[in-house]
Amino acid sequence: MAMIENNSKETDMKVLFIAGLAEFGGSPNSFMEMVDALAKNYEITPVIMTGRHGLYYQYANSHGYEVHVIPYVECMQTLPYKLGRVKAIYKDFKWRHQTKKLVKLAEEKINLHEIDLIHTNIERVDLGAAISEKHKITHVCHIREFGDTDFNCISIRHNYIKYLNDRTDAFLAISNAVALHWIKLGLDKNKMEVVYNGVKNEIAVANKLASFDSKIHIVMAGTYLENKGQMQLVNALHLLNEDLLSKISVDFWGKDIVGYKKELVTRVQQYDLNEIVCFHNYSTTLSSQLSQYDIGIMASKAEGFGRVTVEYMYAGLAVIASDTGANPEIIDDGVNGLLYHYNDAQSMASKLVLLINNARYRETIAERGKVTVTNRFTPQINAKNIFDIYKKALHNN
Repeated sequence: MAMIENNSKETDMKVLFIAGLAEFGGSPNSFMEMVDALAKNYEITPVIMTGRHGLYYQYANSHGYEVHVIPYVECMQTLPYKLGRVKAIYKDFKWRHQTKKLVKLAEEKINLHEIDLIHTNIERVDLGAAISEKHKITHVCHIREFGDTDFNCISIRHNYIKYLNDRTDAFLAISNAVALHWIKLGLDKNKMEVVYNGVKNEIAVANKLASFDSKIHIVMAGTYLENKGQMQLVNALHLLNEDLLSKISVDFWGKDIVGYKKELVTRVQQYDLNEIVCFHNYSTTLSSQLSQYDIGIMASKAEGFGRVTVEYMYAGLAVIASDTGANPEIIDDGVNGLLYHYNDAQSMASKLVLLINNARYRETIAERGKVTVTNRFTPQINAKNIFDIYKKALHNN
């Protein structure tokens, strides 16, 4: 059992962190920064489990953490169709059999008797719950997505909500919006805790006045998907007059995993916005370039937290975000950012006009935004909140 002291350094807790499979976007950074902050500030000994010899494996090795590869897949998956009853029963049976084999493999590779707590980093992975059940180890599960409304996920495992409830001691939702959504789906509200992500501020803010031109630079970062809302920005730009368009440039950055970028390019050409809009591929160094921009756009249908929103604000950008998901929990409309009505191009266009035409207001919004994220969304705050939940879960178990 973990030994927890009352002084400033709590020690002797060995945690098995089970990573998700996504290796791009904000999820990996949130996971790695969380583990590092817990290890540094609370002397937790991390043991990393990952599904492949990829990003997480390299990360663990570079930090000297114990790491094990168990070839699991996610039980919540994005499928283009609904499973019929017979197919669903077959997949559930096959899944349960495979999970038993994976638990056995984990037992062969990891000394589970030394593990005090299992932390599953995303609700899509059920292996941590299975190991917890068999070995009676305290289990904490991070809820990082809405699942259905943002990524159209369905569970291969039958009655997955009950499965998680019965095998999890605490759920960590990354926002109130995510917590409420999963409670409505049936997760135990008495086990639910809200812990906002911590985001490391490593962004060097450039002097906006030293910009290479006089244009107002707008950026929108995120995977090219309909639910991410890039088309809303294109449609909003179409509503701006020629004078306003002459004052701006717009850069999209993201990974094109389903071919949606082609639709965006076609619409940009139809609206004759080619001279203003530029599309870029996903870049791991984008955060270091954000300070070159003036306005950041977050237009998702259901953003679970909004790491890129926080990165915009750290970099000194004025943010325009949809009034959905966790965005209203980060942005106080008109104070540290602007909210528009989701899927309403006219609403977004009006916010763009306000920021394009008023440089001082734009700068004030950006300054307040940076204060907000510095005070609320650091890895240190995130680690403290999570460690407190670890202690509570261990005590209750």
